[in-house]
Amino acid sequence: FDSVDILKIDVEGAEYELLDRLYESGLHERVKSIYFEDHERKMISSRFMQLKYKVVKDYSSAEKELYWW
Repeated sequence: FDSVDILKIDVEGAEYELLDRLYESGLHERVKSIYFEDHERKMISSRFMQLKYKVVKDYSSAEKELYWW
């Protein structure tokens, strides 16, 4: 696809890995709105939290809004 209007992600704890890969590949630029479920309450590893903060920082610096529930 050249562009996607809405991308909804619910991958039970792998959301930040997916969002990181999307960002690193540059494909996030093709998506207008990204909605995802944050499973932080279920994921207690420091790796998960580090990746979460990296993703939030990357998307923020790219001025790309993330919507999560």
